[in-house]
Amino acid sequence: MLTRTQGWERVLLVLASALLIAPELYSTLVGLALIVPVLIRQFSARGQSAVPA
Repeated sequence: MLTRTQGWERVLLVLASALLIAPELYSTLVGLALIVPVLIRQFSARGQSAVPA
């Protein structure tokens, strides 16, 4: 990730990963839709704070 993930992001990513594993089109699309808000927040927060190396 680009920045440290928050609790709600972790929950969404765990749910999305479970849905992406399921071999159905609908569950895959829902899984991808759950990842979008996390990516948006990660990219918007990238310039504000960086994860220490």
